[in-house]
Formats: sequence, C-alpha cells, structure tokens
Amino acid sequence: MAIWAVIVLRALMYLGAAVLTALVYRRTKNAGFLWLLGALFLWPVIESGSVALLRHSARQVLAGQEPALFPYSLMSAGPGWSGRRMPVEDFITKVYALHAVVRNGLLLAAMFFIARGLGILRNAGPSDGSAAATPGEGEGRETE
Repeated sequence: MAIWAVIVLRALMYLGAAVLTALVYRRTKNAGFLWLLGALFLWPVIESGSVALLRHSARQVLAGQEPALFPYSLMSAGPGWSGRRMPVEDFITKVYALHAVVRNGLLLAAMFFIARGLGILRNAGPSDGSAAATPGEGEGRETE
C-alpha cells in the first residue's frame, strides 16, 4: 500500500512541476520553457514507452521469436553479429545511449533558449525582439 502512495505522490509532484513550468512559459513567452517541458515531462513518457517495447521485443528475441516492429527486429539472440542483426545487449546499449542523447539535447536546447530569453548569452538581446544598444556604441566617431 505504501508504494502506491509514493507513486501517486511522485506523479502529483511531476504534474505540479509541469503546470508551474507551463505557467512560467505563459507569463514570459520564453520558448525555453516549452523545451524544458518536453525534456522533463514529455520525453520521459515517450522514453518509458520505448523501453517497454524494447523489453518486450528483447524477450521475444531471446525466446526465439521475431519482433514485429522494425528497429527491434534488428536484434539477434546469438553472441555476435549475424548479417544485419546485432546482439540484444548491443542493441539495448545503443537504444539507451540514444535516449540519453535526446534527453540531454532537449535540456541543452531549453537552457540555451532560457538563457537567450534572459539576455545572458552574448549578442542575444532581449527576448522581445528590440535591439539593445551596447555600451560605447557610436562613441568616438565623428561624421562630417
């Protein structure tokens, strides 16, 4: 019973954080918060579905059956490469590495857009599209 309470509490915390992130986006209109929503809330849902399919397909391959979906049909139960198929362990490693690359790329994009919107990055300017004058601009030049 206690494990279900922890699961529900964690789901409520994630939902609350997602709602707060959406409200911050609504207030600031900074696209980085949309990327953050994707990286922290949408991608884990997609990733968990992919991991479930991966586990199911790996069980099928190890039982001697053929997985129906394309990328998972590239697995073989043998210890080495057989034709165009790779061992289950190698395939699982590559899928998890791809998940990490996508997750970190989404987080990097979120940080970039949030920093750009806050004017932290150089030559980024404010997020409202107006050009900010840099100090010393136009000084020291005399035109005739």
